[in-house]
Amino acid sequence: MNDWDEWCKKTFPLDFKCVAKMQETGFIYITKRDRDYRPTIVLECAKLLNCITEFNEKEIADCVTYACSYAIDNLLMSGKVETLNVICDLTGVSAFNAPTTLIQNVVLTLINGYPTRINRNFIIGLDIVLRTTYNVMYYFIPEFTRNALVVVGYWELKEVMGQWYDLEDLPE
Repeated sequence: MNDWDEWCKKTFPLDFKCVAKMQETGFIYITKRDRDYRPTIVLECAKLLNCITEFNEKEIADCVTYACSYAIDNLLMSGKVETLNVICDLTGVSAFNAPTTLIQNVVLTLINGYPTRINRNFIIGLDIVLRTTYNVMYYFIPEFTRNALVVVGYWELKEVMGQWYDLEDLPE
């Protein structure tokens, strides 16, 4: 609880002018719901890389915070739908051009700010180096986090995502 309180003090208030400008880049958006009516936030990391020179890490974290807060305040239904999903699309992002500190900031924003609100975090489009790194790190990740993290390869996209979503509801 103290960690969350500290996170709130560091995070709020958000700079809404910057958030609005960032959302125009299209790197983050809210899309349809899964089969259990959970809203889904999509992060397209390749688009984020295109605008990384325009925004600092705090502004990017603020944009992620705004999207999560908006979804929680406006799209969840108390007692019925109390969590959301995140799809992180790393297509076109390699281990060599991935801004690791930025990705860590986004992940920490989700973990520290919304520890009980993220149901599943789907990671799509890992290149071979990132996939191998994940496979090595898998056993060092806490079990609770492992259960909420689903790494999906292109060859299994329809099969795995079909467990939670109607495939026509997923962004292409």
